[in-house]
Amino acid sequence: MKKIFFIAGEVSGDMYGASIINHLKIMDSGINIYGIGGEKMKESGLSPIFDISKLNFMGFFEVIKNIYTIKKLIDLTLEHIGKIEPDIIFYIDFSGFNQKIAEKVKIKYPKIKNIKFVSPQIWASRYGRIKKITKVFNSLIPILPFEKKIYKDYNPDFDCQYFGNPLKEQLNLKFTKDQFIETFNLENYEKIISIFIGSRKQEILNHSRVIFDLLKRLENRNYIFPMVKSSNLPQDLFKKFENLKNVIIVDSKYQWDFLSYSDFILSKSGTTVLQTVIAQTPSLLFYKTSKLNYFIASKIMTIKYVGLPNIILDKPFIKEFLQEDFTVSNLIDEMDRVFNDRKYLKKFNENIGEVNKLLGDEGVMERISRFLINNLKLKSN
Repeated sequence: MKKIFFIAGEVSGDMYGASIINHLKIMDSGINIYGIGGEKMKESGLSPIFDISKLNFMGFFEVIKNIYTIKKLIDLTLEHIGKIEPDIIFYIDFSGFNQKIAEKVKIKYPKIKNIKFVSPQIWASRYGRIKKITKVFNSLIPILPFEKKIYKDYNPDFDCQYFGNPLKEQLNLKFTKDQFIETFNLENYEKIISIFIGSRKQEILNHSRVIFDLLKRLENRNYIFPMVKSSNLPQDLFKKFENLKNVIIVDSKYQWDFLSYSDFILSKSGTTVLQTVIAQTPSLLFYKTSKLNYFIASKIMTIKYVGLPNIILDKPFIKEFLQEDFTVSNLIDEMDRVFNDRKYLKKFNENIGEVNKLLGDEGVMERISRFLINNLKLKSN
């Protein structure tokens, strides 16, 4: 019996995993799926050994504080891998945890194929990780086209396959624009400005004060601010926003509708910023962490920008408000410029189009699923 063990530790990885599982089921119903995932992977049929919420740790010191818990989860994962004996372990992003598992699997279960989806950002920091990555993984599937060259330059024999960026095909609209406006009672507002405040508890705690102050400052404008809540987060994290008259809390299952039909997006740094480009909606990005975490990050990062669209084009066309720059006045100034400066908006949209072209065609998940099936066939021969 063919077996694949998935490990996804974040919301974005959960989405990727669910899509690949669905494709695998269509291509070969005889594959048994095991592993670690979240709500979307559960909906696709995965019975996880534990939920990704148990891996919800942010920053260097959060990890250190919970190191014993993380070690227990690593041991539990390895125990299940030993019992299941999968043909392939498919590691989705979540590099720290997955790298530890892969290193132990390589030693303990050398017949299992380690395949990694989403490269750690070695081009941004700690390039030296490439040595361990190419040693413990049989194959790597990056999601940015320039990453393949990095690995091939390091080791021409390493199996690094670029199939395109998967976010494009995840654009899943549940409504037409008119249906969207009617369903969420948005008819009477001048602007719809959606907020993606974070997918982890600590992110929301770090961002809440500035976002709350922004919403209070703009109460007299005829704007509505939908706040998109990730399905893995408790409702009480959004409690302070519920009584604001210009806010609605919406489930992340509608995220693509809010990304696509909003006039503007306020997004924390991360995958969502690239999604705003795919949805062709102007945006800004923000991020705030502890001073110590930021200090550590600033010492190891080697990139000019944090937003992927800006990195891809090598220019900051999406404004980045980090740490002390994450202020109410900066957010309002950028929103107003997009709304009032036609030339600025035109250039913004041209940059959005350029990034979309570079991201490539749809069908990525199908190609990855076929790659996994081909590896299963090679392993059985």
